Amino acid sequence: MKLLILTASIGGGHNACASAVEKAAAELGWSVEVVDLYAYLGEESILGLGLKQTKEKGYQFSLETLARLPSLVEEFYDLNEKREIGAFSFSRMQAVYCALRISDLLRQSAPDAVLCTQVYTAQAVDVLVEKGDLSCMTAGVITDFTVQTYWQDVPHLNHIAVASEELSWQLAQRGIGPERTLSCGIPIDPKFGKKKREEEAKRELALPADRPVVLMMGGSMGFGDVEERAEALARLPKALYLVVICGNNEKLEKRLVEKELPNTRVLGYTHQVDLYMDAACMLLTKPGGITTSEALAKGLPLVVCDPIPGLESRNTEFLQNRGLAVFVTKTYPVEEAVYNLLEYPATRVAMAENCRRYGRPQAAYQLCRCLENAFQKREVRVQ
Repeated sequence: MKLLILTASIGGGHNACASAVEKAAAELGWSVEVVDLYAYLGEESILGLGLKQTKEKGYQFSLETLARLPSLVEEFYDLNEKREIGAFSFSRMQAVYCALRISDLLRQSAPDAVLCTQVYTAQAVDVLVEKGDLSCMTAGVITDFTVQTYWQDVPHLNHIAVASEELSWQLAQRGIGPERTLSCGIPIDPKFGKKKREEEAKRELALPADRPVVLMMGGSMGFGDVEERAEALARLPKALYLVVICGNNEKLEKRLVEKELPNTRVLGYTHQVDLYMDAACMLLTKPGGITTSEALAKGLPLVVCDPIPGLESRNTEFLQNRGLAVFVTKTYPVEEAVYNLLEYPATRVAMAENCRRYGRPQAAYQLCRCLENAFQKREVRVQ
């Protein structure tokens, strides 16, 4: 089977999802090609380059706006959620242009299926299907624990993969029926499906065996005050060892290293996130769909901080309502949340069990199997 994955570099999650599916599909012997929509447009034409740069600058501006005016952003998101199915959407105008520019790519690639890991890529593909310019099987992946309004604008995609079957009510509100839904989980790197004992992971990472490890991650976008929270935990009157993973945020890493916080390890980008999760007893993070799914696959309780208004605030609701996470607020600070989970291990154990129940460590493989089954049924109908 030949699979084309369309992704977009808007945050790190969509590309991580694409990479996870690529690995799983390759292991199954498929031919796989991954294309970043905006990177491709930037190489393809001057206008496409302008759109790419606009997206990148607009994305950075949106992060700054989120930090300064979160309530305004939340109100805008709420307003957009009330948009009726079939109503005008500015993103559809962009999709028409993107569809025009990628039609040659799809024609030359001639895949058996196209998988979209970001909603704007899905909208572009939907335009081509509606026009009759694309006849192969099409699918989209929602990389959050909610169904964003823009997914109602892709009625011609064959399938939509979601994090959980418990999103069926939201899907129905967006006009997406069960016949189009693949409840296989958010695809994550298959390595998160393997777990080492805590003691073994600590030994491999040279972490202290006599202290519980608290893992903190800031997400690929660096949203939230990681420094302030790290300092608060370093002052906590409780024996713990803090590991802070800064990812590609070199400035944050440098500032934290210079603080020389006690019982703290500061890291930049690392390929050992899965091993650090095995060593940890909890994860402090913003509730992005990919990192959250990785933690659930590991059975790792979550302490959620700084959700980006809109998608991530909905992710937080999903996690809280199912006993998978505690939520840090102004009146429930991070030091209190961590202290309680360390002081009352029964709560942590119950959360870990809930996380394992909702975790989908094989989601990437399951999605590939669902696509393969759907493709085979489609071929039988054609014959």
